[in-house]
Amino acid sequence: MAYFDDLHIRGESGMFVGEKPVSLMFPPSRILRVYNSILGANYVEGKDWSLNPESNTIGLTEHSAIPKLAAEELYPRRNVCYYPAPGANAVPGGPDGKNLRFDAALFFAEHQIEVDYIPAKIDWPEDIFEPSPFFHEDVPIRRIVTLGDSITEGYNASACIGKAPFSPSYPDWIAKALGAELINLGRNGASCRYLREIEIPVIEAKPDLISIAFGMNDLTSMSAEEYTAEILRAVEIFRAKLPRVQIMVISPMSGNPEWNHTPLEKTRMFAEQLKRLAAREKLIFADVFRTWSFAIMRKGFFALTGNGVNHPNDFGHSLYARTILAALHQR
Repeated sequence: MAYFDDLHIRGESGMFVGEKPVSLMFPPSRILRVYNSILGANYVEGKDWSLNPESNTIGLTEHSAIPKLAAEELYPRRNVCYYPAPGANAVPGGPDGKNLRFDAALFFAEHQIEVDYIPAKIDWPEDIFEPSPFFHEDVPIRRIVTLGDSITEGYNASACIGKAPFSPSYPDWIAKALGAELINLGRNGASCRYLREIEIPVIEAKPDLISIAFGMNDLTSMSAEEYTAEILRAVEIFRAKLPRVQIMVISPMSGNPEWNHTPLEKTRMFAEQLKRLAAREKLIFADVFRTWSFAIMRKGFFALTGNGVNHPNDFGHSLYARTILAALHQR
């Protein structure tokens, strides 16, 4: 199961595309294991892979059993089946009119590796896991309601797909860490306008903590100002009806930088606007965009994707969870 602390990294994912090696997020002191949980495969140093300590990368040997993708396979041209059709393997909207490889199930997990290692150092940017000044530790959190899109619903976490290593989605990580009951109201394809539909069930649940995580499905349909205004509207209603509730807002991860539905700079604008809203309204803020951007800079998008365009894989869900739990004063 993917997780990391100051001593070990477990389940860090990577994917071999073309001739590029897999980059590790931190310099390794010792590689403990390279494997693929979905395939039930363990890979042997020297036989399947080798470490380049100068570049913190893992490369393939000549006759490696580790899966890899040719770069052109990320842009399917033949036998194309577009999402949302069953068995879809592509979405339109890639660079220069190309298709992008898409899979709602296990294709990317089957082509990724997981690495357990002891890092020589962990050099996260300063204050990346900052506890929120607006979280009240002295107030018990017994019930959490999570609101969001397919990522919040749990898409591409292996536990939600029902396959090894059964790593949880980020809401399940949070609930377990806090020892709280979870009511997950995330919905596939949801925009932040979904908040208008879900107000009554949220209020009736009487949660101690509400998390709000939208943006991925709003990037091409509204401005950053409209996005935060929609979230503020819901916040004001929840506070009026649930005066003791704590509310957390979560910035979105960035999607495939080549997909026209997930423009990177627009995602950055959403995250920055949401951060300003959180400071002004004294909301707990979890800056997943910042954590995700650092990981992508070190590793590349396809190391962390669950579906090729806009979902995290198991390690990506653990990045979400680590960021959110830090904001909630959990380490």
